[in-house]
Amino acid sequence: FENDGRKKVLVIGNSFGRDWANILYEWDHEKKVEISYLFFAEDEIEKHIKRIEEADIVFYAMGPGYGEIQQSITETTDAKKLYIVGNKNYGESNGIIYAKRFSEDYYDQTVEIPIKLTACNMRDSSQYTDRYIDMMTPVMVDNTHVRVFTDDNMFISQDCRHLTQAGAQYYARILDIGRILGIEH
Repeated sequence: FENDGRKKVLVIGNSFGRDWANILYEWDHEKKVEISYLFFAEDEIEKHIKRIEEADIVFYAMGPGYGEIQQSITETTDAKKLYIVGNKNYGESNGIIYAKRFSEDYYDQTVEIPIKLTACNMRDSSQYTDRYIDMMTPVMVDNTHVRVFTDDNMFISQDCRHLTQAGAQYYARILDIGRILGIEH
């Protein structure tokens, strides 16, 4: 990290972590945040303790290894700077949606998500409380369906798991990232 007064943010994870970093980039038009990304590799976490210690906030995108990340952070630094970024899902195939592109309600389409994912999201939200960033609830239209398109009619995800640029911009608008980072926007 640079010593330039910006908020030092470390994002740890796999491709879901990269999605979260992209959301932060889309949110941070004023360049108040310095983002560092670390691909999660369980056997390499000890090599990155210095970066974890230097970060003001650490985001971990859900996946294998949360216990190791949490333990490493609590052993070396303040665990209160750790946030968990939840999973997301937009169906099985955008082809199903695209096949209906000539329908009048095309941009109003939703997809049903697995009940198991909803249950996991609720469990994680309950477990991590204010340290949890819920990626599902903001795009849900009811208890079992999520939006497929942003409010400006762009696909949220190209492959039903990862965000398009429009999807990252959408989340940057609908999540209260400034509150999480402690930055006025």
